[in-house]
Amino acid sequence: MNEENKQEVNPNYVQPDLDTFREDLKEIYAEGDTHKAWLRLCWYLQHVKFENKWMTYEWIMHKYRQHIDWWNQQYGTRAAEYIASKDREKRKNFHDFLGSDTYKHDFSMKIVKLRDKYLFPENVSTKELKKKLERFREKYL
Repeated sequence: MNEENKQEVNPNYVQPDLDTFREDLKEIYAEGDTHKAWLRLCWYLQHVKFENKWMTYEWIMHKYRQHIDWWNQQYGTRAAEYIASKDREKRKNFHDFLGSDTYKHDFSMKIVKLRDKYLFPENVSTKELKKKLERFREKYL
């Protein structure tokens, strides 16, 4: 075998248990062929690095959970018929999640305090808020 064609293999690879994988996937979003997804997972754990580190089972499952949680936050509260097909396609089954490199995306949720974004800026006194409320009442009520 030519040295150039040798593919680096994870020296710490441990094959995940198929039944455990199916249970974990069922808790998140188990659409598609789980055996095929498991085979792809095993290959990724053996051969693929992300940011020069070997991926772990726990990390990949965490990223997949983030992806599904993100999608549910964006679209999941609507009935399926009201979600555009292009938006439905954004929710990946596990096999496609790995195959399309979706694990590389950041799906962390940004938490914004409602007070900071909408209602009462922290640098405004109660007295000033009362004045604004009165002006609002005079104008609109």
